[in-house]
Amino acid sequence: MSELPTTEVKCDTIDTIETMENQNPKKIQIIHNHDLFYKQKYDIETLEYNIDRLALKTLLKTQKLTVEFCGTYLLNPEEHGMSREDHYITWSDVLRYQRHITNEEIQQYKKTKLQQDISDNI
Repeated sequence: MSELPTTEVKCDTIDTIETMENQNPKKIQIIHNHDLFYKQKYDIETLEYNIDRLALKTLLKTQKLTVEFCGTYLLNPEEHGMSREDHYITWSDVLRYQRHITNEEIQQYKKTKLQQDISDNI
């Protein structure tokens, strides 16, 4: 994730952050773990920005995620986990809670990730 210039602003009692991407300001909401329990769905960019404020297991259960997000964040608890249970998330859990993700997508992700890791080590 690349670092973009940011400015924190207050907007209608919701904390947001403005990013300057290609000179187009974009507001990203600042969320905390308790916000995930109110049945609101957040876009992947917002979840990525707030990843260090959110419990991974809660994300898995409450948000619609991509296979890439799951592989990058949920299955990397050493960097992003908040609690002990975050360290026990598996691909089986992803299939259970993210019903739109298929086993084929996971296998393709793993294959692509392995190829990237191999080429990075060459």
